[in-house]
Amino acid sequence: MAIKKNKKNSNVIFITEVFEIIAQDIKLIIIVPIIIIIFSIINIQFYTKPIYVSTSKIVSSGASNSGVSQAVGLAAQFGISLGGSQSGPKWIYSEMVNSRDIAKKMLARTINIEKNQKPRSLYEIILKENINNTDKEKLDFMAYEALMDMIEISEDQRTGIITLNVKSYDKHLAYQLNKIIIEELDNHQREYNSSLTARGRNFIEERIIQTEKELNLAEEDLKKFRESNRRIENSPGLLLDQQRLDREVLVLTGVFTTLKQQLETTKIEQVKESDYVIIINPPNIPLYYTSPRKRQYVVLAGLYGIGFALFLSFLKHYLFVIFTHNKDDIFRIIDLFYKNLVPKSYFRKK
Repeated sequence: MAIKKNKKNSNVIFITEVFEIIAQDIKLIIIVPIIIIIFSIINIQFYTKPIYVSTSKIVSSGASNSGVSQAVGLAAQFGISLGGSQSGPKWIYSEMVNSRDIAKKMLARTINIEKNQKPRSLYEIILKENINNTDKEKLDFMAYEALMDMIEISEDQRTGIITLNVKSYDKHLAYQLNKIIIEELDNHQREYNSSLTARGRNFIEERIIQTEKELNLAEEDLKKFRESNRRIENSPGLLLDQQRLDREVLVLTGVFTTLKQQLETTKIEQVKESDYVIIINPPNIPLYYTSPRKRQYVVLAGLYGIGFALFLSFLKHYLFVIFTHNKDDIFRIIDLFYKNLVPKSYFRKK
């Protein structure tokens, strides 16, 4: 019982000492947070630029790859790979945006974010005063890194919907950059599918020429056979030869017809205008900035100020106690440091 009482008394004494220290330095604990809050308000009001975020939602279109898939599938039947797949490629938009090729195209785009100024490239807008730097490689790297910092992409794995967030100090810049990203993603897919379709068309046209030659030869062979063998009803060997020639002509005719149909489909696919990126929610012009959050910033600054003031108060009290109770030891240690640091010859001269 006595031990428990002593513990309770020690706890009470400790709490009392804490409140006593706070009471002694109450001015410090009030003034320090106020100063920090004032500086934080000045900083956030006059020196911190607001950040605006433009948001859009997109999804990749699978329907536009039908003609390409047919061409790729037809080439695959002949054992030739055109670099695609019958189901179409899986477009990973986050990696596409991070690619330097697409980033270079985006930086070259010209936009106008202010009415009274002439249009400038995104490259110039991002670099600002650094544009006069002579180191081109460094400028390109800086522009790329700054562009990537402005873009955030996330994908819903369940639905496949891509959320694209673009942040900037200028709301019109955020909006236009969001539009540019969607356009460049669409252009990239369009160019890829166009090149794949062109390769498929070239392959089909080559196969048509080759198959047409083979079909003409097969038809000529069948014609000559029939001219030289007019009565073959009673000859099993000649009947088999005729069936073989008929079958070869029939097969080549089917291949030729299929190739012709596929060529027409590929031609239509090449001239057909379709959206490769489906926009679910178009980019918006943000009306309000998303950061900094002034209230949260000021509250955190106040809490930090109180914590810092308490730390200073307890540190001052702790140093005072140590210095008061161990004054002789402190002076002895200082004297020892002094004698070891200063050369002995200095003391001999004295």
